[in-house]
Amino acid sequence: MTDAILVTGAAGLLGRAVASSLCSSGASVTALVRKHSADCPPAADRCVVDLSDDWNPKHLPQKIDVVIHLAQSNRFRDFPEGAFDLFGVNVSATAQLLEYARRAGARQFIYASTGGLYKAKGAKLAENSAIHEPDKLGAYFASKLCGEILTQSYSGFMATTILRPFFIYGPGQKRNMLLPRLYDSIKAGKPIHLSGNEGININPIHVDDAAKAVVAAIKNPVSAVVNIAGTEVLCIRTIVECFGKHSMREPVYVIQQTEPEDLVADISLMISTLGRPEKSLFDSVDDIARSVSG
Repeated sequence: MTDAILVTGAAGLLGRAVASSLCSSGASVTALVRKHSADCPPAADRCVVDLSDDWNPKHLPQKIDVVIHLAQSNRFRDFPEGAFDLFGVNVSATAQLLEYARRAGARQFIYASTGGLYKAKGAKLAENSAIHEPDKLGAYFASKLCGEILTQSYSGFMATTILRPFFIYGPGQKRNMLLPRLYDSIKAGKPIHLSGNEGININPIHVDDAAKAVVAAIKNPVSAVVNIAGTEVLCIRTIVECFGKHSMREPVYVIQQTEPEDLVADISLMISTLGRPEKSLFDSVDDIARSVSG
C-alpha cells in the first residue's frame, strides 16, 4: 500500500530532496509550498499554503500516513520585525499540523528542529546534552524549542520524530547560510573572522545525506530526538582554505582572541538508526559554489 506523505517546506533545500526521494520511491506526496512559482518535484501534489498567515488544514488530504514538517521562516534573522512570520511557521503552524496529523490518522510526525539549541562545548553534542536556557536562546531557537515541545506532546497519538540538523549544505541553498556565505566572502575578498587561529569545529552534512536520514526515519517510526550531521569534523579555517583553492582566491582572516565554541554533533544514534552519511564536503564544493540566491 502506498504511503500518503505530507512535506512542508517542499521547495526548500532539504524539502526538495526529501520530496523527490519519496516520489521516486512511489509514495503519494503532498508538497506544501509558499508560492505558486516554488520549485518542487513535478510528481508531487503541490499545495500552496503560507504557514505564516491564517490558513486552514481543510485543504490538506483527509487521510495521511506521515507528516514531515521542514518549513522554515524566511525571516528567522529579522526579529522583532519578522516575529509573526517566525512564530507563525515554527510554532503556530506546528501546532496546527500536529492536530491535523492526529485527525488525519497519521502514524508519524517528523519535525525539523536545529542543532543550535545545544550549549556549545568542546565535547561532541549528544541528544541528551544540555541546551541553552530560555533567556539565552533568542527568538529563532526559542521558536524551534517550542516546536519540539509541541511535537513531543503528541507522542501518545503517533510517533514523534524530532531531527536536529547541523549545517546542511547543497545545491540550491540560499546564499545567506553559513557555507555559501563563507564561499562568497572569500571570492569577494572579504575577511573571514575566526575564533582563535582555527575557528570553531563543525560537522556539516550534505543535503543528500540529510534527506536519506529523513526518509529512513519513516521506516523506523519512533518517538525520539536524533542529531543529523556529517562524519567529518572540520574547523572553519580548513573549510575556508578548501573554498579558497576552489575559487582561486587567497582567504583573508581576522583572528579574534576568543575561545572557539564548537558545534559538533554526536551522530552515533543517527548512524545506528538512520544510516551513515556518505558525502564529503571536499568532494562537494561545486554544490556550494553553484547554490542559487534567494
